[in-house]
Amino acid sequence: MAEIRSEIRPFLAFVTLLMLIGLIGALVTGCSGRSVGEGWVHETTTEGAVTTVRTVSGSVWGGPGQLVEEASIGVVEGADEFMLGRVRGLHVYRDRIYVLDNQVPILRVYDLVGNHLLDIGGQGAGPGEFEDPRSVTVDPRDGTIYVRDGGLGRINRYAPDGVPLDSWPLMAGISTGTELVMTPDGKVYTAVYRIDFDIDLFTKGMALMGPEGATGDTIYGPEFDFEEWELEVRSEDGEQISIDLVPFSPEEMWVLCPYGSVVGGVSEEYRFEIHNATGGITVVETTRERVPVEPGEARWYRNRLIADFRTVLPGWAWSSRRKVPRFKPAYAQFIPDGLLPRPEPYIEGDMVVALIQDDDGVQYVKHYRLSLPEGAGE
Repeated sequence: MAEIRSEIRPFLAFVTLLMLIGLIGALVTGCSGRSVGEGWVHETTTEGAVTTVRTVSGSVWGGPGQLVEEASIGVVEGADEFMLGRVRGLHVYRDRIYVLDNQVPILRVYDLVGNHLLDIGGQGAGPGEFEDPRSVTVDPRDGTIYVRDGGLGRINRYAPDGVPLDSWPLMAGISTGTELVMTPDGKVYTAVYRIDFDIDLFTKGMALMGPEGATGDTIYGPEFDFEEWELEVRSEDGEQISIDLVPFSPEEMWVLCPYGSVVGGVSEEYRFEIHNATGGITVVETTRERVPVEPGEARWYRNRLIADFRTVLPGWAWSSRRKVPRFKPAYAQFIPDGLLPRPEPYIEGDMVVALIQDDDGVQYVKHYRLSLPEGAGE
C-alpha cells in the first residue's frame, strides 16, 4: 500500500484540487481556531469576497491515508493489450478505465478490475486515427469520448462503443499543451498559448472548444506579483533560443477545474488560491519546514542546465544573479510518493487511478481505493 503524507490538507494532485473545494467550503464558517476531525486545527478569516483558510496544525484526516490496490494493468511480457509503452492519458467513466498509450498509439479500455474490453483508434491520419495523442476525457452526460491529438491538430470524438464520430480542429494560438478538461455540462476546454512579447513569451489559456475549433471563450489564470527565475540563451546567429527556470526555483502555476474554478499559486510558499466560478476566492495556506537543497543536488541540476544551454551557445557561462536557491519550493506536485505526475492521476471519491513505473522502466496503471484513518472527517 502507498502512504499519503498529509501535513496539511491532503491534496493528491494539483489538477484534482477541485475535489476538496466542496470540503473547504463546508469548513469555512467565519470562525477562528476551530478543529475538525482528529487533530486538524485551522483559522478562517473573511475580507470581502476573499476567505482564507490557514492550517495551524494537524490534518483533516487525522493521520496518513492509505492507497489500497484494487487492480493492476500492465505486464512485462504478455498480450499486446497489457503491454503498456508510453501512457499519456488516463480517465475513468462509470465502470471503464481509459488508458491512452502514445507509443502504439491506441486508446485501450479496461473494466475496473483490469480486464481488457476494447481498443479505440490507431496509428494514421484517417477518421478516428492518431499521430501524437496526449490526453483523453469523457462526456459524463452520454459517454462520448474525446482524445486530443496535437500531432494532427485535432480532437477526435468517439461514441461510447469506440466508433469515430468527428474531429474538432485545434487552431487557436499555439496548441502545444496537453490538457483536456471536461465540465459536467459537456463543455470541453483545452490548452492554448498566446504569444505576447510585451508581457511574456507565452501566455497559457484554456480555450472552449467546439466543432469549428476554439470558440473565442478562453480562460486565463490568476495573476500574481511574481517573476519566475528564468534563464535564457540565444545562438550566435539568433536562430535558436532556449529558456529554462533556475533549478529548484519557485514557479507560478494554475489549473482549470471541471466545475469552473481556477486554482493557482506560486510555489515559494505553501499558499494557493481557489478562484470560484461564482466570483469568490478561497485562499488555502499553512507554514511548513523548509527543505534544503543538498549541495550535490544543486551541482547536478546546475551542470545539466549548463550542458543543455551549451548545445545552443557553446561556452555559455552562468552569469545570472539568479543562483540555485538554498531551499526547495514549498510544492511542485501534490501526489503520493511513487505515483507518476504525468499523466495526472484520476481521482474521484475514494477512487484513485494512476500510473507507476518500476525500476526497469515498465509502466503499470494501478486502480486504488483510498482508505482513511478510522473516524476521519467526522
